[in-house]
Amino acid sequence: MFATLCLMSPKNQDHNIRLNKDQSVILTVEALSKRLNRSSRGALFRVAKNLTFRTNRIRKNDFQALEGISFSLSKGDSLGIIGANGAGKSTLLKLLVGTFLPSEGSIQWSCKKRVYVERKLRLYNDLPLIHNLKTLAILHGIHANQQKSFVRDTLELAELSQVANSPLSKLSSGMKMRLIMASYFWLKPDVILIDEALEVGDARFRDIIREKMNSYLSQGGSAVIISHQEQLIRRYCNKLLVLDQGKVLDFGETNEILAKHDILR
Repeated sequence: MFATLCLMSPKNQDHNIRLNKDQSVILTVEALSKRLNRSSRGALFRVAKNLTFRTNRIRKNDFQALEGISFSLSKGDSLGIIGANGAGKSTLLKLLVGTFLPSEGSIQWSCKKRVYVERKLRLYNDLPLIHNLKTLAILHGIHANQQKSFVRDTLELAELSQVANSPLSKLSSGMKMRLIMASYFWLKPDVILIDEALEVGDARFRDIIREKMNSYLSQGGSAVIISHQEQLIRRYCNKLLVLDQGKVLDFGETNEILAKHDILR
């Protein structure tokens, strides 16, 4: 499956990724740190451990990808995460999603319905587009009586109705990203987490996504967005987190932070 809907699970709660009872604060991150390993040897085993339990044991070739990250977001906030390549942006997002577990610190959400949007598509290339969407509807837990609406509306928004019976492999990368974005707006999540995958497709479709995104945010939705595009960050994000070598360099109001740093220029 691709970029699946992330729901809070009991396992994640056991590893300091848990629900915050204060519904006005949608996300609280406290003293969050993550160690990764540069060696490819035993990589599969380390990935499995990342998904099952956290450990404080230091291993050869370990490095501190993130250290002491703390911030909070209120409901309706949209956070941009910026920094140079290797600053830890994607690692932080994976921790927020639950793909990685913290080495230290905690993550608290006050909502369960979150989606993670990324560029990779992990469905079935040989199956028609419409069958892939039906599969996606099941994976998202969409009720049977809503699945037909999900498929139809997603195809229409992505402007792919005419190729609904074509194999997924026949779609261009831009078409696939249109499909991803269209499907997630249908889900109406509390939070959208996006890693460099927001403004895709041609100019007309980007305008559609901008309209949908503005509507989503104006209705109280929240977002966490990694991007190197200053215009996009200014358009959608009222809060900004600047990372530098795995640490918080700055955090605050977007316009104030961008006036102090030239990372995106």
